[in-house]
Amino acid sequence: AFIEAKQAYANISHNLGVGAALTGLASVYRAQAKYSEAIEMFHEAEKLQRGVSNDNGVANSLLGQARVRLAQGAFAEAEELFHRSKTIHSRTGNKDGVMNALTGLGELHQDQGNHAEAEEFYDQAQAACVVLGDETGRARDLISLAKARQSQSKSKEAEESMDEARAICARIGSSHDRAWILRSLGTMYNEHSRDADAEDCYSRAEKAFGDAGDDQRQAETLILLSEFYISQSGRGEQDDSLRQTLKSKVKGLLDEAREISTRIDHSPSRARIFRRLGEQYFTQSLYKDAEDALTISESDLADVGDKQMKAEVLALLGGAKMRQFKFGEAETCLTQARATFARLAKAENQPAALKGLSGLENVKAMAGSMDNLRTVVEAFCHQNGLSPSEAYEVSISPD
Repeated sequence: AFIEAKQAYANISHNLGVGAALTGLASVYRAQAKYSEAIEMFHEAEKLQRGVSNDNGVANSLLGQARVRLAQGAFAEAEELFHRSKTIHSRTGNKDGVMNALTGLGELHQDQGNHAEAEEFYDQAQAACVVLGDETGRARDLISLAKARQSQSKSKEAEESMDEARAICARIGSSHDRAWILRSLGTMYNEHSRDADAEDCYSRAEKAFGDAGDDQRQAETLILLSEFYISQSGRGEQDDSLRQTLKSKVKGLLDEAREISTRIDHSPSRARIFRRLGEQYFTQSLYKDAEDALTISESDLADVGDKQMKAEVLALLGGAKMRQFKFGEAETCLTQARATFARLAKAENQPAALKGLSGLENVKAMAGSMDNLRTVVEAFCHQNGLSPSEAYEVSISPD
């Protein structure tokens, strides 16, 4: 749409419109992590906006460039761009632009571990939102403010910011915006061991994402809620009855997330969610469910270039098959995963190489465990006249 708009404005020599379309296109590239293309578009937009003396347009282009540089970890350049954008917006009286620049500066300092500076900028940003009447922006800045305060061990002040953001949620009309804020709050309350508040926020976030028709985020939130219950069930003070109730809740949430995830059209996103589902089913010893979820993830990754994730899914799938005594199939998965990790370990990119080495060691350990398990299972099968699949059914039988 932005490309078409750019061409339409260019045809009538409407530089202001072309600049706005370029800024929109650059923002899309930034969201897709296509940073070179994004910077190129933002630079072109800035040049056009300067040509028509549109100061706010220039400031918005600078803000976009700052966010790209922040994503790239170029902190010094990003900081300069955020301040230049803020200066122009202040001069033109654009309070919304000032607020966005302040939020960006808070993110920048938080990413660098400068939590006191981040707190200052986030506090200024949320105050600017009050003036603008921007409830959604204020709630988001309050959550960021809480994180900055918690990083300084200001637990009381952090919780006050969280509670204030939660109160604002009730006044936010957009289900999608409300869902994002509630989910963030759920995670923070969980970190503060406020279990009832965490459960409430996660549950309300899941419903709000459902109301907004966002299948991907609804499924992700159901998985987060399942992880919350898993952590509760692992606590020593829980009795067996409550632990079983929580386990049943987890299974229901994972099954619901799996059903919703089948409606997601974007293959890479669906692959990531089914990978997470596979991991969670595995932790609950639901190996058949784990295998099914990971098989879908592997299939969705066929046309995706993320070799690291493909290898990780294959390793997990091998583990799920191994636990069901499907040793031949498990060996095939682990062999494929080992080959990919070995190639990644030779990459020139050091982080990628380290991940490859770590994955390779993990697969080697899994292969060793499989050899030991296969020896035990084969002996059991020989002694009782059973096939491996029959032996597995015996192993999971409640009797």
